[in-house]
Amino acid sequence: MDYDGEIIIRRFARCNLLLTRALIYFQLLGNAVGEAEVRCKLSALHYLRHQPEESVRWAMGAMELHLGDRPRLAGALSHNIARGQIDLGNLDLAEPYLDVAMTLQNQFTSFESSYPIWTLGLLLLERGDSVGAQAQLLAATSTLQAGGHRLEAAAASCDLARSYLRQGDSRAAHEAVKPYLDILNATDLSQNHRLYVDRLREESARA
Repeated sequence: MDYDGEIIIRRFARCNLLLTRALIYFQLLGNAVGEAEVRCKLSALHYLRHQPEESVRWAMGAMELHLGDRPRLAGALSHNIARGQIDLGNLDLAEPYLDVAMTLQNQFTSFESSYPIWTLGLLLLERGDSVGAQAQLLAATSTLQAGGHRLEAAAASCDLARSYLRQGDSRAAHEAVKPYLDILNATDLSQNHRLYVDRLREESARA
């Protein structure tokens, strides 16, 4: 999983071009694993561009290839599919893929493993379990913060705050995002991370 979102968002065209070239290269070599790795990155790239359908399509294409014993890659692809399907509102389709990602998360780094946990929180939030979502989103935010990934922790904190708002606790929601206000209020915040702020504002307006 490659989630260096800030760089990818600002250099989307260049990243897309390089990954497309790499994809052609691995296809010509008949290297299915290399092709799947590139497809996984293209899936992440399109998710960061708020294109969940394209994200799912690239990941599904990779899953159809013969990957052999590549649990880390299988987990990353499963997670990308789950995250995209949640954004598309297909919760039942997302759940089995997320189950696979959660099962394989011991193959990930601590930074990478925070993403299936974050996604589980989103799934629970969409299913109306704000308490269960809160536990997962708090864990994801804390892991990202502890690893020094403040930009991603700030985005996760917005979803954590939404879980508090759905429980009627606006004070806890404010405390969740308070450590990251310098990031969330930045004028040059990327489109990808701005989405999390917008979702929180919409939730706050409904609360």
